[in-house]
Amino acid sequence: MFDFHPQLKQRFAALRTRAEFFSLRYVRESGQYLSVRKNVAEPPYFNHDQGAMLTVRLKGVEAYAATNDLSQVGLQAALERAEAQAQLIAD
Repeated sequence: MFDFHPQLKQRFAALRTRAEFFSLRYVRESGQYLSVRKNVAEPPYFNHDQGAMLTVRLKGVEAYAATNDLSQVGLQAALERAEAQAQLIAD
């Protein structure tokens, strides 16, 4: 699949939550952009982007938070933000 996959699985398994359900959606995009200005080709522009969206279900309410920090700390922080949102909605 891709090199980062095993690390992401380990980090997901290590996440701690009080939610009934939680999931992670990983997105990695890359693109190459070409343009012409006044009949002159501009240099190509390459774009690489990645991030994760964590979804939780707490007391029957679903909420989510996204992050581009794929470290253990970054994923845990996004999960906690999603939990806080679900808690606010449920109350």
